[in-house]
Amino acid sequence: MMVAERMQNALQDQTLDRRLKSSPPKTNGHSEESPTTNPIPNESPAKFLQSKRLLTTCTADPNHPIRANETSKWRSRERFKTVSVALFLCLNIGVDPPDVVKPSPCAKLECWIDPFSLPPVRALDTIGRTLQEQYEVWQARARYKLALDPTIEETKKLCCSLRKSAKEERILFHYNGHGVPKPTPSGEIWVFNTKYSQYIPVSVHELQTWLGSPCIYVYDCNAAGNILHSFNRFAAQRDAESGGKPTSSSHRSSGSAATSLITPPAEKGKSASSSAAPGMPVTKTPFRESIQLAACAPNETLSTNPDLPQDLFSSCLTTPIRMAVRFFLLQNADFGNRIDLEQAKKIPGRPNDRRTPLGELNWIFTAITDTIAWNMFPRDVFKRLFRQDVIVAALFRNFLLAGRIMRAYGCTPISSPTLPATHRHPMWDSWDFALDMVLSQLPTLLVAQEESDAEVALKYKHSTFFAEQLTAFEMWLKQAKITKQTPEQLPIVLQVLLSQVHRFRALFLLTQFLDLGEWAVQQALDVGIFPYVLKLLQSPAMELKPVLVFIWARILAYDQQCQNDLIKDNGFSYFVNILDPEASLPSISNLADHRVMCAFVLSTFCHKFRSGQQCCLQQNLLPFCSSHLTDSNAHLRQWACICMAKVIEGFDEATSMALKLNIHNSVSPLLADAVPEVRAAALVFFAALMRPVGEVPEYGIHLEFVIARQLLQCLRDTSAAVRKELVNALSAFLARHIDAFVDTASEFRDMADQLNAKTLDERRIRNTMQRMSLARMSRAETMDTQNLYLTLWKVLLILSVDPHSQVARRAGLIVDVILVRVLNEGKQGARHPDGKSLQSSSHTNIKALDNRIPHTNWQSRLSTLWTDAVELVPLQSGLMEWAREYFAEPQTRPSEEEEAGSVAMLQREWRFTRKAETYRKAQAGHPDAAESRWDTTLSSFTAQTSAFTQMLFHPFEEHLVGVDNQSMIRTWNWKNGARLHRFKCGIPPHCAVTSLSFINEDDVSLLLVAANDGAVRIYRNYAGEFTAMNSGGGPSSLVTSWRPMTDMFGSARISPLITRWLKSVGHLLVGGDSRVIRIFDMETELPIGDMHTKSNQPVTCLTNDGVRGDMQYAGFADGGLRLFDRRLDGRDAQVNSFRGHGARMVNLHLQTGSDHSLLSASISGEIMLWDLRNSAVVGQTRFILDQEISSFAAHNHMPIFACGSNAVKIHNFQKNQTLTVQWQATSLGTWSGTRQRGPSQAVAFHPLQSVLGLSWESETRVVKPTTDSVAIGL
Repeated sequence: MMVAERMQNALQDQTLDRRLKSSPPKTNGHSEESPTTNPIPNESPAKFLQSKRLLTTCTADPNHPIRANETSKWRSRERFKTVSVALFLCLNIGVDPPDVVKPSPCAKLECWIDPFSLPPVRALDTIGRTLQEQYEVWQARARYKLALDPTIEETKKLCCSLRKSAKEERILFHYNGHGVPKPTPSGEIWVFNTKYSQYIPVSVHELQTWLGSPCIYVYDCNAAGNILHSFNRFAAQRDAESGGKPTSSSHRSSGSAATSLITPPAEKGKSASSSAAPGMPVTKTPFRESIQLAACAPNETLSTNPDLPQDLFSSCLTTPIRMAVRFFLLQNADFGNRIDLEQAKKIPGRPNDRRTPLGELNWIFTAITDTIAWNMFPRDVFKRLFRQDVIVAALFRNFLLAGRIMRAYGCTPISSPTLPATHRHPMWDSWDFALDMVLSQLPTLLVAQEESDAEVALKYKHSTFFAEQLTAFEMWLKQAKITKQTPEQLPIVLQVLLSQVHRFRALFLLTQFLDLGEWAVQQALDVGIFPYVLKLLQSPAMELKPVLVFIWARILAYDQQCQNDLIKDNGFSYFVNILDPEASLPSISNLADHRVMCAFVLSTFCHKFRSGQQCCLQQNLLPFCSSHLTDSNAHLRQWACICMAKVIEGFDEATSMALKLNIHNSVSPLLADAVPEVRAAALVFFAALMRPVGEVPEYGIHLEFVIARQLLQCLRDTSAAVRKELVNALSAFLARHIDAFVDTASEFRDMADQLNAKTLDERRIRNTMQRMSLARMSRAETMDTQNLYLTLWKVLLILSVDPHSQVARRAGLIVDVILVRVLNEGKQGARHPDGKSLQSSSHTNIKALDNRIPHTNWQSRLSTLWTDAVELVPLQSGLMEWAREYFAEPQTRPSEEEEAGSVAMLQREWRFTRKAETYRKAQAGHPDAAESRWDTTLSSFTAQTSAFTQMLFHPFEEHLVGVDNQSMIRTWNWKNGARLHRFKCGIPPHCAVTSLSFINEDDVSLLLVAANDGAVRIYRNYAGEFTAMNSGGGPSSLVTSWRPMTDMFGSARISPLITRWLKSVGHLLVGGDSRVIRIFDMETELPIGDMHTKSNQPVTCLTNDGVRGDMQYAGFADGGLRLFDRRLDGRDAQVNSFRGHGARMVNLHLQTGSDHSLLSASISGEIMLWDLRNSAVVGQTRFILDQEISSFAAHNHMPIFACGSNAVKIHNFQKNQTLTVQWQATSLGTWSGTRQRGPSQAVAFHPLQSVLGLSWESETRVVKPTTDSVAIGL
């Protein structure tokens, strides 16, 4: 028990309590950081928006390794069972075969019996029965038939009757030919005539005809290889004639052609009785799949050593321990002098009792032979020979011993299938050591045995074999993180599970092995771990619960097809009991994590398995899971919802029970949970709750509408994964009320106008931000039933133009289904492709429907929607399949990014070092850059379309990101002018990008793009593969997107979205044509507060002070400037208001390291420098330009700003000095800062270096001051 406790404590110390990988870290409690003159970082930067949820949108990866095993490759499709055993003994005691000359003395023991010590008839019968008893140790339930010195007629009759009774199961044919001539080269064995006066040949071909297939053959005679080779030749001939394609025995029902029992033409020496018996069953298994064991090669004879039995091969196969002990004593003279062969037969104990010496030896022997086979044989051969049939596995374990022993005496046992030689495997040394330990104690044990068995148990010192092998396995695990080689001790770990002494340690090590990945789970299942861990579910041992739960979670993450196994002996109740909040469980620190795994196991158990749902319902799983919905572990809340959803999915009885228990009231608060995965899981539960297959009681119908109203809050959810599950949940409600939705859509106010739009997308985009916003839906509109249909229809239309493609695609599919029904119920229009009425106002409307999703032709598209309307809704959630991947990831060891020395860790350390070095170089910069002429061009590049409307320098990469008025985002190397990457940002036509920001600029950066379509989009790999120390570079892809301002109050105008990223806390501020500035926590993907602007004017620019950004400055379209404290209540967040500009503000800039110098610029050309140190009176310095400006930027660390209009001007606001900009000759001609070329579209300073980027018409330039230094003085 002490060992178990120590191991359990070690298990608790592992990182099994690691929280949900994608769950957010706490965002509160950040310490206030004051500005410092030394910006060199001394901590590793925080990373945001890196969760798997955002990388996948909770969509399962079809190429994930766990989905390569959907067909349970480790599990044999059919397990053969040996049901009949035929023992043919041709000994003819007292008469030697004519082709054998025996020396004197020679081997004579048969089944350890001297045949000459008894009368011949009695000796033959005793040997036969003894052989049967030896086989019965391995397979006691088989039907045994003895053929003692058989005749040809008896042979045929017995073989045919065995096949008839065995049907398609396996037959074992054991042939001992020590009393007949050796087999002929053509494959004939010998039996007797009725008078025992002649030897009669029996062709192997005849045996195949009589016995059929499948069979296992054992040949114990001289030149036994002749039989094996002839058998294979005939088998190939039979399979070719029957047309059957050779398949493994594990695939015998896969449709291979049946092999008819065809008798070939008579051959030389063939008996006339070779015709097939009438009524014989047709053999389906190819003869090539038959298993054969032969005592020696074709040109070899058996050993006649008098110290060995004459049936040495049979003795190895049926009594391996006795034969191994005898061989060990013969090979070790020192033991032979102390222990004679008679004493060696008296090792105390029973073979099946592992606590006794004999039982422990047998246990060790099984482990060693399995280990040799596991490491030497191909996996398919190992599973076929060692895991399909008990007696076949025993024979092949013992065959390995026969190969070792008989090779020492000049014989080479052979088999079919052919196996590699194993007689020199190093594990045999461990076997010899185990024998040494037992035999060295044997004299003492024999004396103790005379007293009692208890005395033997007291005196016996158990072997250290298993403890040492577990230690070796533990050492292997320490270096297994960098290799996927198979551990040779895995079969031994399997055997150790049979021992209570070592069981916990073995299971603990097994959890560490399974945690290496899906390849480790595959190997554990291949070696045969499943039946052991299935049986252990019946164990009452409390200390085993944590490890067993972990192992089962790993197995089911890899293979979900174990539902029928768990229902046997109520194995599933093991996990239900752990979820019971009142259950008595071991005191472990990470109990919640183990309950998570139990919920996953039971979710898998119930998935599309009615018997599992019924069992879990009867075991009160629903209330058990409901009790964990308020647990602090987000992962447990998530899986409790999924588990309940799987219990009630399509199961009306469970749905009714969930409604009666009011579980929906417990789940509803989770729609606002801080973890997006939990919110998504809650929606999965509601989707299942609204998806009954039968009639719903009256109270259930009422609750459906209540739940549907509750789901509306999720439309504003920032997480695309949550909105995707919202679509699925709404589709479940729509499927039950589809006729009502069709009527609602038909009666929608301007449906005709919407259908006449060029495309459905154009219609949706035009109306979404105006009259379909939920902000315009009155509370009364969502109360009665009819208005609820209208509200939900509007929600679906909004979701169908969601900025995230996965959400829009799923919602659009539902909308299309409804619109098809609406068109069909019209009074005019086309015909369905199958001739059904399909009405619409015009043929153009049908084409408009087709334009939404391109198709070969509209008729085919419409036919698909018509035919599949029933199958399309409700949509199915893939959240469980995605969440299942979590259990295939490392749990008890760090991830690769956290692993010291890993590529990901080295890359991150390199980026951190680069950041520090960049700051150091910036500190050593030239202080005159703010007074120099900016006329040195570093690079220039020409866009094919137009100038950049927005530009952004990366602080540490040599990247300049710009976006043009066609929403094409381009990334350039600003030092050499090379274009690195470009991609469309996905906004609708005629909309423009209004804000760009980098997220995680210290690490693997993301690009935030806000546009005046009201959506924020975040992209990864914005520069493609051109990133220093590239980490996962590839095509640009969307991380997340959402519409942050669903309450835009303008009826016709669409105002730009303005964003401000606070990297220290992971918050995003968004403003626009709204009365609030909304704050989002990007880890929880939730709005965490609104700062009321108390203005009807749109926000046009934002900036903040300090590192945390508690104080926010906002500029407005009327030229107003307001100060907000985001720590205050939203309605009281405004702490000051200034009036300085009379025109729309273009930009705001708060000088880095300063809390009082604020620059503001308006479109009229007025620049103000605000001194914010006096809260009562704000000092102002005005710079009036002679023309309007279109762009404005200020440097973070230098007292300069740049304005773009018809000319670009750089001004030093400390010295009130204008710095001229001169341009060099380019392919477009020579132009200067005063040349008229149209207004400059964008200007931007590098955050750290004295570099300026400006875009003018189709050309973009990067310039620096005339000084040689391009760094700045800080």
